[in-house]
Amino acid sequence: MFNLAVLTPTGGHVSLGYTSGMIRLVMDFAEKPIMEPDEGRYLRHHMACGSCISDNRERLVMQALKEEATHLLFIDDDMGFTPAALRIMARREQRVVGANYRRRQRGGEFTAMQLDGSASLETLECNGGIVPCRWAGLGFTLIEAQVFRVLPQPWFLIGYQKTTHVYGSEDVYFGGLLRDAGIAWYIDHDASKLVYHTGMYDYKWDEVTA
Repeated sequence: MFNLAVLTPTGGHVSLGYTSGMIRLVMDFAEKPIMEPDEGRYLRHHMACGSCISDNRERLVMQALKEEATHLLFIDDDMGFTPAALRIMARREQRVVGANYRRRQRGGEFTAMQLDGSASLETLECNGGIVPCRWAGLGFTLIEAQVFRVLPQPWFLIGYQKTTHVYGSEDVYFGGLLRDAGIAWYIDHDASKLVYHTGMYDYKWDEVTA
């Protein structure tokens, strides 16, 4: 059984790319199996609205676990996507697998970090398959529910980085919890090419277009 909880933390406004993607995702989910063999599937969609993304994510995960979801899919409200990205990631059969996407600025770096922490992890034309990362943006990430039963709470703290003198985001903290627990976080290059950040432009994996 593929019991999916789609989780969206939001400040109260969702993008056109998100809305269009969600409509197509629900239709696609109902029509086509996610896994083979298809042993049944169920989808719930939850949103948590507030100014603190860490709190929103935490509440969403607790709700999904209460409803006994088998898989959690974070989709942030500023993401655009093609529904096939979910099926591609699910069939990797990894505990944590996500899409790589650019930061929301022209020529922005990718949000994923190489496993050794030396530089950002890029998704290029020649890339395919999955590769482990140190952390990545949680904007479009599929996670087995059991992962959150293993990791200690809180899962999404925002902490001060003494070496860089900046505040680290909640996805960086989550990546640290995964490493401590020996759980790999994979980037799916194929799915990444179907996901993008939205804003004044669509910040896609291969270009920034007006």
